[in-house]
Amino acid sequence: YKKAAQAGGTAPLQILADFYADKKDYSQMFYWTKKLAEKDTLDSKSHEAVGLFYLHGKGVKKDINKGIYWLEKAAKGGRTSALFSLGKIYLLGEIVPKDEKKATDFFKKAAAKNHPESTYILACQHILHKEILTGTMLLFKAADLGLAEAQYDAGRICLSGILGKKDILGAIKYFRRAAAQGHKKAQEILYSL
Repeated sequence: YKKAAQAGGTAPLQILADFYADKKDYSQMFYWTKKLAEKDTLDSKSHEAVGLFYLHGKGVKKDINKGIYWLEKAAKGGRTSALFSLGKIYLLGEIVPKDEKKATDFFKKAAAKNHPESTYILACQHILHKEILTGTMLLFKAADLGLAEAQYDAGRICLSGILGKKDILGAIKYFRRAAAQGHKKAQEILYSL
């Protein structure tokens, strides 16, 4: 496979990266994943992987700037998980200066592609800024996209009646969905209903 990879094919590069992933040889995994990312300019998955290798220092010396560069490249290629990662990086401000506007922009792009965690974070931001209607709509969207924490919160909203009247059936529906994913508090509430 190494000869085939060096001869120019992208499939052998992916096979080699996967082979070394199974062996947990991160330096070789990084090497072949980066070769793939450099060769296939449209492969946003490998771009994201290279970015994460750099950010976490797995198989390569940790380099925040290179990590951000590769994640942004993946995000431009449409990779929603890269958009989410960049949003978290800028929201938390642990490895780059905190920039809530930039974070929100990344979350909005990912949420527009139905990324549940990004949708949930946007919902929380809107609720914190007293934009209750928009925040609640986004929260229910995140719940419908399958995020257990959002399903739990949606159940609590239905149960509380803060949107007008109590919706016990709606609450049970969302609590069941969250509980099926192992959400402990949702399981406890279902048990008590």
